This record gives sequence, structure tokens and C-alpha cells, in this order.
Amino acid sequence: MQTKFELAILKSKKDYEMLLSNGRIFEAKPNTVEVKKLWVLALIIETYEEEHFKIDLPDPIRQLKFVCKKWI
Repeated sequence: MQTKFELAILKSKKDYEMLLSNGRIFEAKPNTVEVKKLWVLALIIETYEEEHFKIDLPDPIRQLKFVCKKWI
């Protein structure tokens, strides 16, 4: 069985959620064009997540204060 999916730029959260909910993309057989597309899709998803769900590193001083309060 060949799994078909299209490569596309994620322009909205709806596009992002639709791509993640399509479990068929993970049924790609090894050493096929679909697997290569899956790698590209993973990069597209990663780029979208880095841009839209950015997680900043905590301020080191605030983090130390937080940890110290927990120990006291």
C-alpha cells in the first residue's frame, strides 16, 4: 500500500493540526519516496513549531532563586 501526502508550507494553525492529525503519513514504507517526503515534512513541522510555539529559556538568576526557595 502506498501512502500519499502532499508537501506544503504550513500557513496556519489549521494546516499544522491537519498535518499532525493525518496518521497515514507515518505508514510510509522504508526506502521509498514517501519516507523522503516524511523527512521534509518533519522539517516543515519543526520550523513551524519553532516559529509559533517558541519556548524561551528561563532567566538563570530567577531559576536559581526558584530552586533555592524550594530547598528552604
